[in-house]
Amino acid sequence: MEIAPQLCSLFERYCMFKDLKRFTFAAALTAVLAPSAFAAEIDFSTRPNYIPNNVVVLTFDDAPDYDHTAEVVNALKAKNAKATFFLNGENWSSLSADESMRALVRRIANEGHTVANHTVHHPHLSEISNSDVEFEVTGMQNLVDSVFGNSSHQLTLFRAPYGDPYQGNDPSNPKESYTRIAPIVAKHAVHIGWSIDSGDFDCNDGDGDCVYNNVTRALGTPGNGDYGIILMHSVYKQTALAVPRIIDYIRANGFQIWSVEDVVRARYGKSSYDIIHGGSTGGGTTNPPVTSGDTYSIVSRFSNKCLDITEPAGVDGAKLQQWDCHGGQNQKFRLQPVSNGIYNLVSLASGKCLDVDGPSVANGAALQQWACSGGTNQQVRLKDSADGSKIISMVNSNKCLDIAGPSANNGARVHQWDCHTGSSQTWFLRK
Repeated sequence: MEIAPQLCSLFERYCMFKDLKRFTFAAALTAVLAPSAFAAEIDFSTRPNYIPNNVVVLTFDDAPDYDHTAEVVNALKAKNAKATFFLNGENWSSLSADESMRALVRRIANEGHTVANHTVHHPHLSEISNSDVEFEVTGMQNLVDSVFGNSSHQLTLFRAPYGDPYQGNDPSNPKESYTRIAPIVAKHAVHIGWSIDSGDFDCNDGDGDCVYNNVTRALGTPGNGDYGIILMHSVYKQTALAVPRIIDYIRANGFQIWSVEDVVRARYGKSSYDIIHGGSTGGGTTNPPVTSGDTYSIVSRFSNKCLDITEPAGVDGAKLQQWDCHGGQNQKFRLQPVSNGIYNLVSLASGKCLDVDGPSVANGAALQQWACSGGTNQQVRLKDSADGSKIISMVNSNKCLDIAGPSANNGARVHQWDCHTGSSQTWFLRK
């Protein structure tokens, strides 16, 4: 049944388009009954205007597999870089039946990468029924729950296999398959497109140069090329070979690596979990809730390095930096409650408090340790992020703990800066 012009008052969002006959009554009714259906998607723009032009995001589809996903994870670990893996259940391996693949997915998450949804069987969504689309999305969540033994990893990021039907969709004249499928997906996840296609599936087996050249030619340099989310597949040898060189190129040419969640927050002002479920409860956490009085290592989501005091001997004014985590007391902090939602971070090595030098409210003011005084320049607030990390802000300045640069190197100083929700300002508190 087609929409008659007199029904425009009811189906206003569809009647703004030129060709009313293109939309069925069922499609319009779906939009009315599921108003969040098209609320949040990261599109396929090659130069997205809601993130800086030096931002890139590493993403890998089709994991896990028996041959090359582990090599990609090894390469990321060697380069201290984080990525998002869009998982299948039954594609290049069997996540339901093979414990080695389940262990690989756990390793991916444990090493600080994001796990996301790429359907159970990797179908063209436009070629299957609505009930099958629902199964492909929710079935993958059920599989991941079984892998981790709980529901700690909520898959609120989703990428449709082949980009179907999202890629090439015109919002002013949407595909019928899109109007059918997008509302189903949007109940569960934010759809994630890409800006740069590595073309790794078209490269010859083992031809890492092909993948590297495809990506770096598209990137160029900040302001003179494309940027944003890079699509790769962790199941190809050529991709595993290219990843270290791509990361080196990114860093050498002034790009910074963000996560997919960083991009979602930049566009919509909140995490994918909050978009889907509402609130700010930090769904998808891999980090248990913190407890007042307990002691934690504070680990950067950006670099996977620990907040570290340069001089652990107890010197007032010793600056804070990031360093490879080693478990020493100069990397341990007690979460000391001050009042409701406000804390001191007290060094286990010195008994001194994390402190803003000055005290200053300026961007770039150094963070240091100092004898605890009760001042607001020594007080912090913790805000949950969707992946279980925390945004730590100073009470006196309302600015966030931030890695200068941002740099992934040992010794990079930690200062305060205007809060922007990027991964250089998010931290895991780990016992």
